[in-house]
Amino acid sequence: MEDSEALFSPQAHNKTRVLSQPGFGPEVYKPSLRSILREIEKFFECLVGLLVDYRSISGLETQKTIDDHWHLEGRVMVLKKIGKFFILTAETISDKEDLIHARPWNINSSLLLMRPWLVDTPLHRLDFNSVNMWVQIRGAPLEYITQAMASHLGTLIRHVTVVDRDTVS
Repeated sequence: MEDSEALFSPQAHNKTRVLSQPGFGPEVYKPSLRSILREIEKFFECLVGLLVDYRSISGLETQKTIDDHWHLEGRVMVLKKIGKFFILTAETISDKEDLIHARPWNINSSLLLMRPWLVDTPLHRLDFNSVNMWVQIRGAPLEYITQAMASHLGTLIRHVTVVDRDTVS
């Protein structure tokens, strides 16, 4: 085929044909199953924390805050920071459960949301759309501290898990 025929060939725009030839195109890295399983084992019990803040906080700063201010049974370690995500591990099962369910966590006045790590899920695909929080309304006049007002305020917040009935009774 002449050069002019190649330019006007119906396949001239098809880059796949050229890239599929040996020596052309990027090499594709295909990790071994053993290396993938090793990584899964390394992160299997880990948690993923998402920092909800415009500031960037380092892994070292996060570790120091955890060590100094979080009062847990065992140690919580920051293994890795990837963008706004932190990969953490907890020494005890009860600490891991507390980190997931007990409360929102604070790193230097920034909200850190926790979720369990899921195999074969990119970090940005984890569901961080909701968080349980304890909300306290201060300074309300006595006549407004009622079950009906608590329920109404709850609808403004969205989903209410529980209302402290001792406070409003």
